[in-house]
Amino acid sequence: MPVPEREVLSSRLTLALQLAPMLVWLVVVYFMIRVFLHQVLAAHALAAGGATGVFTRIVLLLLLIPFLLLPVVAFWSAGLRRVAMEGDTLIVGIGYGRTVSVPLTLVADVTEWRGPDVRTVRISFTEKTRAGRTIRFLAPTRLIVPRDVAHPVVLALRDMVASAKAPAKPALGED
Repeated sequence: MPVPEREVLSSRLTLALQLAPMLVWLVVVYFMIRVFLHQVLAAHALAAGGATGVFTRIVLLLLLIPFLLLPVVAFWSAGLRRVAMEGDTLIVGIGYGRTVSVPLTLVADVTEWRGPDVRTVRISFTEKTRAGRTIRFLAPTRLIVPRDVAHPVVLALRDMVASAKAPAKPALGED
């Protein structure tokens, strides 16, 4: 029996968005410490300190801007999953290197949210699975899909779910 080939449904951006908040935080902290130490040493060297103190506050405030956006990005991207299809089964990434198999017969609904450049696909299940009651993933970017048309991944998933839930037709010659 041939092994079904695994088809990846989620975008490559999913993993990047899951790691982005941590990387942004590390970069901002590094530069904050570097700039702050440089400015403190410069302030001690000049001994005047008036202009240097104001400049230090402005630079630190500008460096804190990513920290204001970080919780929003982290919260949004934490729920994104990597999703692949293998035969009549969804393979859902639930952690780094861990996956869960969910049969298509458990899928209740497939919807999408159309953002400016990104489309988020939400799959709801009829019962709670190890991946949760619903999962979200980013659909691969396609430049030719108009905004008022459903993404091809969503259409294909809906068709596969419908065919998986359809009753099996008897083969020719069977009663």
